[in-house]
Amino acid sequence: QRNSIPMYLSSLTRNNTAEQETDILLQALATTGCNAVKVKVGGRLTNNIAADERSKKIVTLLRQKANANLTIYADANGSYSVNEAI
Repeated sequence: QRNSIPMYLSSLTRNNTAEQETDILLQALATTGCNAVKVKVGGRLTNNIAADERSKKIVTLLRQKANANLTIYADANGSYSVNEAI
């Protein structure tokens, strides 16, 4: 019998800096007790260097600052071609 249900947080924006998004996610993780997060990566239905760098930075910052057991999911929403994604 279950006494808990695993949940993850979801990053909902690409309109702030990597540092701002990481801080928002870390605060929400601390408040909710979730042990996983889904991060929007790439651009919205497109990819560019700035969006790609932001995505990498968020994941890096989360790895540095969050619990070592944090699961990070990446949600690209069509930001990459098949070849880029693979």
